[in-house]
Amino acid sequence: MMENPEATCLGPAAGQTMATAPTDTCLTSTESTKVVPPFSIRTFENTDYEGVSLINNRFSPYLSLSPRELQFTDRNRDPRCIVQRWVAHVGEVLAGYGVLSQSPEAYSPTRFQFQIYVLPEFEGKGIEEQLLKAVVGTFQHHKGASLRAVVESTRDRFNSVLDRAGFRPSVKFFDQLLELSEAGRAQIDSWIEAAPPGIRFITFAEFRSVPDGDRQIYELENRIKHDIPFPDELSMKFDYFQNAILENPGFLNHGSFIAMDVDRPIGLLYLFQRDENPVAHVRLTGVLPEYRKRGIALYLKALSLRYAAQHGFTSVFTRSEESNGAIYALNARVGFRNVGTHINWSRAF
Repeated sequence: MMENPEATCLGPAAGQTMATAPTDTCLTSTESTKVVPPFSIRTFENTDYEGVSLINNRFSPYLSLSPRELQFTDRNRDPRCIVQRWVAHVGEVLAGYGVLSQSPEAYSPTRFQFQIYVLPEFEGKGIEEQLLKAVVGTFQHHKGASLRAVVESTRDRFNSVLDRAGFRPSVKFFDQLLELSEAGRAQIDSWIEAAPPGIRFITFAEFRSVPDGDRQIYELENRIKHDIPFPDELSMKFDYFQNAILENPGFLNHGSFIAMDVDRPIGLLYLFQRDENPVAHVRLTGVLPEYRKRGIALYLKALSLRYAAQHGFTSVFTRSEESNGAIYALNARVGFRNVGTHINWSRAF
């Protein structure tokens, strides 16, 4: 999710206190939570990057974000997308945060998304409810719009909060992890020895050296994605794609691969790394429809896994949407195991 403290604020100015918890706080007429000790909520400041990073990484260890990485996404956000953050304090402790934003990859002026995370030791004190009130209160200026959140299935309390607030669950996402063992590396090598006939494979680094290479990758991704099940219509701008993805410091140009039919790019896989994290991250694996079921996606996956193993990564992470059964089955075949499930909640206003 893209976030930016310099985005057009739909709430109070940065640093202004949004709410100080009274003895009782409520989200709906059916929910009242005793708050001990008191907490306060204010809008995000530039000094909050480290605290927000620490909380994010408690909940998303495989997709960790350092303060530097958060600042990079802020500087390279799509200017169409609004972002508003809040942080919650219990005394001097940054106990949680919330963010309302729009997706640069599936932008619509009437489509919004949010995240809310509260440290486990501070759950049940009304902080989640007050952060949700800040999000919804800001969002309600956009009549006829929809609001969604992807939440870990294990967060029973917050999922119940969303249900009571009128959000409804839809699709699920699965976190999948493959540990790079010695035995697994032998299997990877066997897949690489059986290359799909008539198809050659090159790195992103090589392909991006040709004229308009970045533009060709962008157009290939769009063609692939339009045939992949997604909950929202896709509308990513080329400038954002180039600046925030291909020029991302964590993007592995030599560990990401493109499948070629003569001079035509027909499939791709992106591999990323996170600061000080030994887990590599596959952003997307895809092949054009007319080239599927020929072992191309498996070969792309094998090349990226071999690169990760050779460059010191201990495991590889990816996320699959439940309706995309083909890629889920491929990941299971390669050896990925499920390490988490996320529920997509949505509500129209």
